[in-house]
Amino acid sequence: LSRPENIPSHFQEDGTWGNIWNLGYMTEDNHGWLVSILHFNRTSIVDFTNVTDIQGNQFQLQNNLNFGSYAGVELNKTFRVHVGEHGTFFEPFGGFRYGKFDDDPANPTVETGTGTRGVFHNSMVGGQLGLRTYSRKGHWIISAEFRGFGQMNFQEMAANRIQIITTADGAGGFVVQNPVVTRVDEDFDEFVVGGELRLEAAYEITREIRANVGLEVLHLGRGIGRGIDETLLTSSRMNDGAVTYAGIFFGIQMNR
Repeated sequence: LSRPENIPSHFQEDGTWGNIWNLGYMTEDNHGWLVSILHFNRTSIVDFTNVTDIQGNQFQLQNNLNFGSYAGVELNKTFRVHVGEHGTFFEPFGGFRYGKFDDDPANPTVETGTGTRGVFHNSMVGGQLGLRTYSRKGHWIISAEFRGFGQMNFQEMAANRIQIITTADGAGGFVVQNPVVTRVDEDFDEFVVGGELRLEAAYEITREIRANVGLEVLHLGRGIGRGIDETLLTSSRMNDGAVTYAGIFFGIQMNR
């Protein structure tokens, strides 16, 4: 998973794992339906900083570098077209797509004694068009699949800023006030464009069972909220970012 664009290490990626479930059917007339569910677990990449306050007390601040998770479901109408004599097929499809990307950004500021923590929810609803093509080579089935989609993203951000103010008491000591908590809730609407690419090789163990391995790339090109401006305590300048997942998958297919 790519890191947020608003942090210095945004060029790095972090590992996670997830699942893909596909359930569908095709009629003898070469059209049918496909339901696909995609889920990636939350990454938990944290940076810790040791700091010392004005009284010499030492404590540790946590900065969440990458705390994203994704879940989505889609419903597609599919069609099958046979081309050539070597078992090459094309399956165009289109339908409904829902996705949710959650992020927990945290960017503490040591100099002011302020810590900020937030939760950013991205709920995306829209449509997609795609194409799957595959061909048989003996017991192997080689396929490529691409989806392009556009979605409205209904964003919700909740942030808390906790500030501890230490002042001199005029007698050589210090006075530490109770923490001051500021909470901000914001809603935004953005438009998300993105794509998904899946390359796969499946080996036919029996007529009904196949083992498969492949490459999965999911890119949300814009319109994703992942950061908080700690100074202004707002996400209005950090709610139009991008998200990229890339990795390998393996699994089992059952066909009847």
